[in-house]
Amino acid sequence: MVALWIADLDATTFYAPSVPPEQAQALATAAAEHEQALTPANPKQITAMLMEMRLSTQRRNESEAEATHSFKTLVDNLTDTPPDIIREACRLYIRRERFFPRSPAEFLAYSLPLLNQRRRRALNLKRLADLAEEARAREIAMADAPTPTLDELRALARNPMMPRSILQTWLDRGWASPEDVETIRAELAQEAKTDPAD
Repeated sequence: MVALWIADLDATTFYAPSVPPEQAQALATAAAEHEQALTPANPKQITAMLMEMRLSTQRRNESEAEATHSFKTLVDNLTDTPPDIIREACRLYIRRERFFPRSPAEFLAYSLPLLNQRRRRALNLKRLADLAEEARAREIAMADAPTPTLDELRALARNPMMPRSILQTWLDRGWASPEDVETIRAELAQEAKTDPAD
């Protein structure tokens, strides 16, 4: 499910796409899983992973007090980060850096992009799930509503907020007759030909 929406999930600006209502449950489940995956590591986990990284990097020319302070400061700055992200950031840091980080910024340059991506995906998944649920609610409401008249369909089709695929959706879901849909399509095509802006 996530792979289907990866471009929307990773976008820094979220543009509300048209989400099929039948994906509401799957998207809600994926959103909950991503939210759960944001659970931060506890100090004991962070300390253990950073100790492993320290053994794989060289110590800087600094006093014991300075090294202890740097280590504690780094632990304090990772208390909002999930353990798997810290682990991956440690792996990347060891492959590219020689010395153990003296300041949190040196390590956060590796962990923050991963954390921000996960946060963005979790937020956008929640947005997609909400859109799908809204679409599902509209579908239920329309199923219970009387069949719209041709004039009502015309007005809806000309609403600039409606996606271009709305006519096919109405047809597929039985909300409009094939005859009415073809009539509106023909009218829209004729209007497009005579539009002065073209």
